[in-house]
Amino acid sequence: MNAATTTTPALPAPITTLPLRAALHVALTLAGATLVTAIAVRLAVAADARDLLGFGFAGVPADAGTAAGIFATNTRVLGGVLAACVAVQLGRRQPGDGLPGALLSVLVTVCDAAVLLGCALHALYVGAAIGAYGTRTLEVLVAHGPVEIAAFALALGLYVTARRRTVAVRVTVMTALVAVALLALGALLETFA
Repeated sequence: MNAATTTTPALPAPITTLPLRAALHVALTLAGATLVTAIAVRLAVAADARDLLGFGFAGVPADAGTAAGIFATNTRVLGGVLAACVAVQLGRRQPGDGLPGALLSVLVTVCDAAVLLGCALHALYVGAAIGAYGTRTLEVLVAHGPVEIAAFALALGLYVTARRRTVAVRVTVMTALVAVALLALGALLETFA
């Protein structure tokens, strides 16, 4: 046996920058899915969707408790995405580093399914609301929506990146901090703007 056959191949260097390109791809993909849903609902079942959704558009109370509640809800969802990022990074570890490979494969598959299902449901819900109520929904979303989309797209971009490559721990932490800050801003805008 020579040295070339006994060494393990070198892993690519970990990603060391925020996953902005992946976040942009995620945002555009989700925006496209939301738009397709909105058009389909508007053309086919707008009245039924309004009956099902039953939005009143009364707004939310403009107080700190409301902002904190919105922030807490969105942060829990973000936490799920970030936990999935950590889980898929465990799946990138070398054999013998901890959990058995089969268990890691199942964990990654469960994370993929959960993230995909969450994204699909959100795109369907928001798309249905836009299709059902048109500009009334857009008026409600215009202040806080882009900020929240940026936060979740950043976390989902991290997830997509983590599925393909090893991500430096500091990148995961920085992504989480930026996303949480954006969600805090979004909660304030949703409550007070």
